[in-house]
Amino acid sequence: MKNMTKKITLTFISFFSIILLFGFLFPLQVVASSEEMLAEMETRKELPVQSNEFMNWPIGPQIGAQGAILFEANSNTILYSKNCNERLYPASTTKILTSILIMENCNLDEVITFSKEAIDSISWDDSNMGASIGDQITVEQALYAILVGSANEAAYAMAEYISGDIDSFAILMNEKAKELGCLNSHFSNPSGLHNDSHYTTAYDLSLIAKEFFKYDFLCKLSSTYSYEIFSSTAENDSSFLYTKNKLLSNREYAYPDLVGSKTGYTSLARQTLVSCAQKNGMSLICVVLRDEAPYQFEDTISLFDYGFSNFTNISIAENETNYQFSFSEPFQCDYSVFGDTTPLVTYDSQYNVTLPISANFSNLNSEIDLNLDSGNYYNRSFSNTLAHITYYYYGTYVGYLPINFEKVVSNKTALSNLNTTEDVTFFSDNSNVCYIQLKKIFFIILLIFIPLLFLSYLKTLFFNTYISKKRTHYKHKRKSSSPYKSIKF
Repeated sequence: MKNMTKKITLTFISFFSIILLFGFLFPLQVVASSEEMLAEMETRKELPVQSNEFMNWPIGPQIGAQGAILFEANSNTILYSKNCNERLYPASTTKILTSILIMENCNLDEVITFSKEAIDSISWDDSNMGASIGDQITVEQALYAILVGSANEAAYAMAEYISGDIDSFAILMNEKAKELGCLNSHFSNPSGLHNDSHYTTAYDLSLIAKEFFKYDFLCKLSSTYSYEIFSSTAENDSSFLYTKNKLLSNREYAYPDLVGSKTGYTSLARQTLVSCAQKNGMSLICVVLRDEAPYQFEDTISLFDYGFSNFTNISIAENETNYQFSFSEPFQCDYSVFGDTTPLVTYDSQYNVTLPISANFSNLNSEIDLNLDSGNYYNRSFSNTLAHITYYYYGTYVGYLPINFEKVVSNKTALSNLNTTEDVTFFSDNSNVCYIQLKKIFFIILLIFIPLLFLSYLKTLFFNTYISKKRTHYKHKRKSSSPYKSIKF
């Protein structure tokens, strides 16, 4: 019995010692890892900022992110660029693309069921909503779970609901990314959990974000602090979801002009963040990849402040003098005798260029681009686009104006529909249209035709009579001078 007690005591002491040793070593490892990450971040601050090399361009801040971009969404102008085309891991910012596909393929009141595969797709330490096999939620609740709680099993369940399996949904993701103009991205899952073949760039993610922030509902969700989801299997049971985003109101790094934001993190991706803010007539999208906590929020704020303080939007139609935007009669009117006429040429009077605040429109060069490749600047749906006028400030692209055969119609909800203090739009229906003025053209034709008829009448009345008399006189003259006029037959 004593030997048994001694063995138990030794076993307990050994076990306790191992626990103490583990507890002593593990914090040291965490601290060392954290210090190492911060040291890497400081090194990344020394990486070149490509936009700082633009001629006569405001110098941007040195930030700790590996890749970053500040993008003006109305003019598609890159205000700040740091390794924006480098392939990096997006982590949970992937979910903004997943949310776009959900909005395009589902109604908010549709009901989804969590499969075993969706629940088993995550580990216990991944971001989740605590769902169980067989639980049911609406698509609206799933979007809240994805964008507020960053719930990975909700993203997987929605992918299965839309495409049947994850691989098929990944194909859909990559097709959508290509449609939006992404150049260096490949997505393999709907959540952003690490996969070597799951990557994107700051530039590509800004294009996806531009599409994401067109949806009022997604903007609302991405700026929501918490959300309660009630269980479909247990009465009076619910779970609260909380965001980790510190840019939201009443949080540590609250940004007052924020439209929405999505965080992301994995041990390999590090901290990632996609955000949108609007102020002073500009809509700025900021992406930071491979940053460290909490500096992803500080870097985002620094970039937003840089953009709003150093740049402004200038109307193209109000300042352009090299191209004629008004059309003289008879080709312009608001009506015709045959009703509404088909527009010949349209342009949006609310298109802008984004310039440094010290610059003028007269500093710009422009060119007409007939190469209508939608994978470049022009990620909008135009019908019968004729050309684009592209604007450059000392060689840096700052905006464009599409010239179309027909009026531009957008099937998306503009960012300006949000309940915000500033009126900023991605699209505008305030187009100037050149019509054929049929009524006035008909009037002009009459003005030309009636004098011709009158001249024809005068010719018939006077000229022909005069010719007839001349011919009669000539005949009489010939007859009187003939030597045979006295001969009778």
